Amino acid sequence: MKRRLLFSLAVVLLVAGIAEVTARRVGGKLLPARRSLDAMPGESVPGEPNMVVNVVTGWRPRTGRQFSFGIPGGTVVNSHGLRGPEIPVAKPAGERRVLLVGDSTVFGVLVSDQDTFARQLEAALQGVDPHITVLNGGAPGWSSWQARRALEESLLDYEPDLLVIATLWSDAQGARWPDATRFPAMVPLLARSSAYVLLREWVGELRYGDAVEEVRVGLGAPGSRPPPPNRPGEPPPVNGGPNGPGGMLANGEMPPKPPGGSPVKGPPDAPGGPPPNAPGTPPPNGPDGPPTLRVALPDYEANLAAMASLVAAGGGKTAFLVLPCVRDPADGEVGDFRDKYRDAMRAYATSLDAPIADTPAAFVGTDAAQMFLDEVHPTVGGHTKIAAVLAETLDPWARTPSP
Repeated sequence: MKRRLLFSLAVVLLVAGIAEVTARRVGGKLLPARRSLDAMPGESVPGEPNMVVNVVTGWRPRTGRQFSFGIPGGTVVNSHGLRGPEIPVAKPAGERRVLLVGDSTVFGVLVSDQDTFARQLEAALQGVDPHITVLNGGAPGWSSWQARRALEESLLDYEPDLLVIATLWSDAQGARWPDATRFPAMVPLLARSSAYVLLREWVGELRYGDAVEEVRVGLGAPGSRPPPPNRPGEPPPVNGGPNGPGGMLANGEMPPKPPGGSPVKGPPDAPGGPPPNAPGTPPPNGPDGPPTLRVALPDYEANLAAMASLVAAGGGKTAFLVLPCVRDPADGEVGDFRDKYRDAMRAYATSLDAPIADTPAAFVGTDAAQMFLDEVHPTVGGHTKIAAVLAETLDPWARTPSP
């Protein structure tokens, strides 16, 4: 009996070993055909050489000098994934740190280092307290779940005194399965098993299939509207524009808001636009959005609470930033289910009595063509406006002496 058990254990270990070796060697080729990240952990994301697959967050910017995301002159990403040079992880005495987390708007695609609202915010706050440092922890495509995981993995090592949460657009994207399923909080050893990652992807494929379009890491996304034409002196949009809420028309004007919900988005093989709905059938993206969202609204609210709790456990405070979009110059609203995400952030900030920089209202009446490069990415002028609203919101905190 004992020999049989030992033999069975040896067989299981042998099979597991063969599976792991196979997955490490050819795992990328065995992934589901429609998987958005056809690469294994540590490898570059296809089409985005400056992004690498990460077992904790799904992906993250590659460390080092970056010449991607349409950033004039390039930028630098440090070893913890922050946009900017290496800084000591241990906080020097007297220094106060503000950590921003969010997606590509926070990271600052399409604008140079000094023009991001992170750098402009730092300059404004240092006018109040020269010992304040602003850390840019945004990453293109990150949802609130990924920001939460990044905080748990490494970003809290910087001991932020104030966490500014600015996740929004990526949460409300359609996906074949939710981020929490795709990038779960796993046992570290298991998370580093290529065989496990491969098995998880196939289980997800069988469970969720192709209900909606796949998630893309870069600025482009299937079915998204084309970006507005380039304006003199501004960098061109990258990869066809983000998967954000409705874009500008070719003449720079805003399209009418869709009645009752967001526009229907086509599959990846339909770049010319979404397919027409069958007669008598409702559009798949109704008032509540696509059938499967990267982060459903209740999970979004839970992630906001979890991030606030994480920073509070280290003695820090939380503030919130409601991101703007190209529709805000009209009336400060997206006009579809994504307004619910904005309202959820506002409600949670109110429940905490936490500062909230509600930027959509600040963009009402502005020229959309001057404020946005595409659906959700601000121009330099847009970044300046965000920085001004955020600096005013955080001014009382900046003037409060450290305990």
